[in-house]
Amino acid sequence: MFLVQLKVCNFRGFYGTQTLVFAPVGAKTVTIIHGENGAGKTNLLNAIFWCLTNTFTPRLSNPELLFNKAARDEDKDSECFVELVFIHEDREYQAIRTVTGRNESRFGLYHLNDDVPRPVANPQQFIERIIPKALSRWFFFDAEAIGELELSGSDEFRRSLRRILGF
Repeated sequence: MFLVQLKVCNFRGFYGTQTLVFAPVGAKTVTIIHGENGAGKTNLLNAIFWCLTNTFTPRLSNPELLFNKAARDEDKDSECFVELVFIHEDREYQAIRTVTGRNESRFGLYHLNDDVPRPVANPQQFIERIIPKALSRWFFFDAEAIGELELSGSDEFRRSLRRILGF
């Protein structure tokens, strides 16, 4: 999976719509996100993680407060969303997870290689084939909480690892 673009709207500390374009896919693809403490680096990580898995990193404080407070106070009917465009096996996809001011949640996954985006059937199952739930924290982790990654060797962890490595 290669990340192409992340768009957040009223997510945690991000008011309004903000877009991050990742380095283009190539031989030396690297995007570095740098900032002072409290600048939003972990919020970006959690935006990606929440969009794909509907969960958060273990150290996220107040996960119930994902809707930006100023945006919610301004318009109770507005929504918070995270949109992630990524490439998997040479195909481009768009994942969108939304929550409204009334805490109604939606998730959609769309195949973008055609003129018209096409919904992917069973979107959460599709994501879990790419990033198995038991391994998801290994793909997107808060480096300050690296000690909290699972090393137990549980059956689910081993099965997921074997599946993703292809043996």
